[in-house]
Amino acid sequence: MKTRITLYKKLKPEVKKKLQENYGEFEHSVKIIFKSLHEEEDYNALTINQIYQVSLFSDVYPNNAHELFTGSFAFNE
Repeated sequence: MKTRITLYKKLKPEVKKKLQENYGEFEHSVKIIFKSLHEEEDYNALTINQIYQVSLFSDVYPNNAHELFTGSFAFNE
């Protein structure tokens, strides 16, 4: 049986840490982010808005188009 690896599990530690730090102040928004990351396995399944929310509430942004298209700014392979 294949183990499901969600985007939450693929989050880079520094991104996850910042999201958790912002949970107290922005509980509802961060909860929605975590829910979507627990549901999806592929970065391509996220909407532009969801990607923006991850960046906004983790304060981690892509440095170039490649990082944005692949999600490597926030997620491990």
